[in-house]
Amino acid sequence: MAPHRTDTAEGLVRAISARGLVASIVNATVGAGIFVLPAAVALRLGAAAPLAFFLCAVAMALVVACFAIAGSRVARSGGPYAYVERGLGPFAGFLAGVLLWLSDLLAGSGIAAALASSVAILVPAWAWQPPASPAKPRPAGRGPVDVLRRDDP
Repeated sequence: MAPHRTDTAEGLVRAISARGLVASIVNATVGAGIFVLPAAVALRLGAAAPLAFFLCAVAMALVVACFAIAGSRVARSGGPYAYVERGLGPFAGFLAGVLLWLSDLLAGSGIAAALASSVAILVPAWAWQPPASPAKPRPAGRGPVDVLRRDDP
C-alpha cells in the first residue's frame, strides 16, 4: 500500500504509511517504559492503578487529538516546533523546539535508568555500587536507581 503524498508549498513531502505509523506508536509505547512503569504504578496505587491508566489514556487521547488538529492545519514539517512557530511566532517556536529536545533527552535518560535498574535486579553482580560513606553504609545488592522498591526513606 503506497502512502498518500501531498506536496506542500515549501516542497516537502508529508507522507507516512500505516506500517510506519504503527511502528512509531509501538516504539514510543515500548520506549516509554511500558514494562517498568506499570509495576511502579501498581506498587504505589494498588487497586486504583487501572483507573489511573484509564485516566491517563483519556488525557493522552486529548493530546493526540490536539496534535492531529494542529498537524492538519500547518503545512510545514517540524511537529510542535512548527505549530507553535506558526501560532505564536519564531521565538516561541524556538523555545518549543528547545523544550521538546530537552524533554526527549530527559525521557531517554529516564528510560535508560529504568533499564539499568531492571538489569540490576535481574543480575545483581552488574549493579553499580557507589562507595559507601562511613556514616551510612549502603545495603548490598541495590543499584542507584530502583523504581520498584518502596522501602527507601
